[in-house]
Amino acid sequence: MRGYLSEAREYANRIMDLPDRREFRRANEAALEAAGGIAYWQGDFDAARAWYREPLELARDRNDDRALANALYNMTFAYT
Repeated sequence: MRGYLSEAREYANRIMDLPDRREFRRANEAALEAAGGIAYWQGDFDAARAWYREPLELARDRNDDRALANALYNMTFAYT
């Protein structure tokens, strides 16, 4: 394992467990992207897909092309 990925994963999991995280849209989406990236770098592609899926759905729901492009970009890494 490189760097502090285990510790970062612990912090990401704590953030994902916050009951009100979805109330803060931008922070929530940034946290989901970070959690997905950490899982990716740990080689946990199932978790990466799970974390990347929510921002993808949110971007689609609000027809945000820029966020959708970023979410699709992130999701491709979980499949390669």
